[in-house]
Amino acid sequence: MKKQLRATPDHDAFNNDFARIDEVITGERMLKHGWEEFKETLILPQPNEPGAIRNTARPSAYLNVGCVASELNLSFYQAIPNYFVGVGLLFTFLGLVAAIYFASEGVAGDVKQAKESLGNLLTAATFKFATSIAGLGSSILLSFFVKLLTLRVQLYFDRLCVLLEQRMTSVTPEWLAVQQVDELKKQTVQLERFNTDFAVEVAKALEMRLNDSLGSVICKAVEPMVSAIDGMAKNFGEVNQDAMHQMVGEFKSSIQGAAGTEMTALAQTLSNLQGTLGTMISGLGQSGGSFGDRIEKSAERLENLIGGAARSMETSVAESASRLEKILDGASQSLRTDAEKVSEELGTAIAAIAKQFQGGLADAASQWNGQLSASAEGVRGAVDRAGETLAMRVDEATQRFSDVVVPFAAQIKGLESTLHALDGRMKAQIDGFDGSVVRLREVMMGLDQSLGHLREAGAPIAQTADRFSRAAQQIEATSQAVKQSHDQLSEVARTIRDGAQLVQQSWESYRQRFEKVDEDLSAAFGRIQQGTDAYHGRVVEYVQKIDGHFGNSLKLLHGGIEGLRETVEELAEAADKMARAGV
Repeated sequence: MKKQLRATPDHDAFNNDFARIDEVITGERMLKHGWEEFKETLILPQPNEPGAIRNTARPSAYLNVGCVASELNLSFYQAIPNYFVGVGLLFTFLGLVAAIYFASEGVAGDVKQAKESLGNLLTAATFKFATSIAGLGSSILLSFFVKLLTLRVQLYFDRLCVLLEQRMTSVTPEWLAVQQVDELKKQTVQLERFNTDFAVEVAKALEMRLNDSLGSVICKAVEPMVSAIDGMAKNFGEVNQDAMHQMVGEFKSSIQGAAGTEMTALAQTLSNLQGTLGTMISGLGQSGGSFGDRIEKSAERLENLIGGAARSMETSVAESASRLEKILDGASQSLRTDAEKVSEELGTAIAAIAKQFQGGLADAASQWNGQLSASAEGVRGAVDRAGETLAMRVDEATQRFSDVVVPFAAQIKGLESTLHALDGRMKAQIDGFDGSVVRLREVMMGLDQSLGHLREAGAPIAQTADRFSRAAQQIEATSQAVKQSHDQLSEVARTIRDGAQLVQQSWESYRQRFEKVDEDLSAAFGRIQQGTDAYHGRVVEYVQKIDGHFGNSLKLLHGGIEGLRETVEELAEAADKMARAGV
């Protein structure tokens, strides 16, 4: 397989021999599955086209030791060293248990048997520890060997992956983004060229083709039309001249016949206009006189009303001031006990009184000013409308007169004196209107003076209201100061209470903590006492067991000593017998 890959040194050769390389790698049973998965991530060029094969994933993700682990049964080989360790430890402990068992039987005999049992125990222990060392050594060697083989297999896979990566082009998201940016730049350049060069070239080509093919055809088609239009223009000019002469004559005769009737109608219209103007002048005079009387009566009534309102307001203000003094005296006495409540009620009452005074005065002044302004505006509007109506009618009459008479100035010179007289009358009427306007202005000036007096009369009231407002503000400030002091005292009390609670909580936590410490100490001492008692019991039991063993040993030794004593006695008796016998 490596030979096949080395035989394809570049991308094009690998692309050409890819089918053969695919067949070789697929033929390997252990590499078939991983290679098939990796081949799904490849981007192959079109058939019979040069180019490199692109891989979207690295070969090492699919071709590694993991893909052949099940085939080589690597998990079993990796577990063999552990089996050796376990078997060695198992036999070691079994041998130790057997040796200890047999040694315990030999200890019950005499000293020689005990020495032999201990020797056998040490020999068995040495052998069993040697087996453990052999098992551990075998485990280490096998682990090293399995690891070495695994690394060699992984090295073969790494070399194969390097050969594959050298003969393919890796495709990453960053590379795709760069390619897209390059293509977009190229498309932008092409679009710019299309919008400029291509469009201009297409227009030039169309213009040249149209000029070459349609120029002569259009000239030939237009020549008959041009000649026909010239003939129509000549005929139309001759006919038009005759028609114009005929039209002018008929218009002249109709104008001369209708001039008399139009002049008669104009004279009647002017006479009607004169009567209407006279009636209007007389009506305006009468209305001006009645309007002046009404204005004077309204001014007198307004002055009486303002005087009464000012007097009543002065009395009410004096009464309110006296009441306010009483209220302030009572409030100063009760402020010490309930400062916040009284200050709020007093501030509300004074603010309401001031607002009522100011609102009433402002409403009255605004109403009076609005009424006078409305009256003045009404008079101005009436005069303006009358003047505008007269001007409109004069303009209309003048326009109609100009439209009818100007073309025939030579025939209406006799009406010039009448028009001068009408102009004089109109000037006189306009002067009368100007006088009425002047009188109206004088009336408005008087009304403005009355309003000024009213404002001067209302100034003391406004000053009193301002004093009430300032007093209310001072009382409210005093209330705010008392309230702030109360809030500060409340905050101090709250802080002290919180501090007391914190101290209480701290003492409580300390008490609980020390109680818990006492409980823990008592429990610890209890456990220590229990452990000491248990240890003392175990020590006593162990001492008793040792005492029992020593007792048994002494009994056995006593038995041996008794046997030796008996043997010595028998030997002594035998010696005595031999001495008696003279041996």
